[in-house]
Amino acid sequence: LCNLWNAAFIELGGKHPNVSTGMGAIIIALDVLKPEVLTIAGFDTLLNPSIPYQSTVETPFNKHGVYPDHDWATENKLLGYLATAYQAEIRDLAGLHIIQPHRV
Repeated sequence: LCNLWNAAFIELGGKHPNVSTGMGAIIIALDVLKPEVLTIAGFDTLLNPSIPYQSTVETPFNKHGVYPDHDWATENKLLGYLATAYQAEIRDLAGLHIIQPHRV
């Protein structure tokens, strides 16, 4: 399932060969649960790529909690396609960022 959306991600200009694990979770939730509304929490930078991303997780490969390998802007574009493909509204907990599906 995610390979299909990885291809779409690359076609949209993705800067690496696959979506993030968080985006993968969104894809699976949409496909399995088929919600009318999918509310996501902790995806602030995905919903608004201009928000700087920081994590509290540090590993030897991830100094200072920075994830430079994410392509937030392209994943953000992909959300619109997911919303339309699954005919689901995607929103954050506060309702500040809402992605409406195009009705087909």
